[in-house]
Amino acid sequence: MNSTATALTLASGAAVLHALWSLVSKRLAEYDAVAFVWLASLGSFVAYAPVVLLLTGGDGGWRLTPVQLAECRLLVLGAATLIPLPYLLFLFALRLAPAALVSPVREASVLLVVLLGGTLLAEGRLRARLLAAGVIVTGLSLIAFG
Repeated sequence: MNSTATALTLASGAAVLHALWSLVSKRLAEYDAVAFVWLASLGSFVAYAPVVLLLTGGDGGWRLTPVQLAECRLLVLGAATLIPLPYLLFLFALRLAPAALVSPVREASVLLVVLLGGTLLAEGRLRARLLAAGVIVTGLSLIAFG
């Protein structure tokens, strides 16, 4: 299996798990969303830390120079904010509307990734990807308003 096929297989698995997680999230939205996100983050750290240490020989794989560390501080701060915040918004939205409506709208992030990937990261084939993204927008509109 080539790397593209492997990547698509992994992404498909992630999509299935993400769909299941969206349904679980609908149930979790009934509880304190902020507390849940923080407890889930702590649980993830506890669960994954030993695996990371085992797989990287104990040092976590971090080999950053002082310059690299200074450069990545802003990225780490951004990630610390951007990882839980969208999920919190999603949980709050699930309190107000059905998962079948909220989840597809959440996936509109794919459209932003296509646009930003094509412009900021110069990933290429932007026109074809935007055309495919237009199909996604049509589908989202039909789910949301159809």
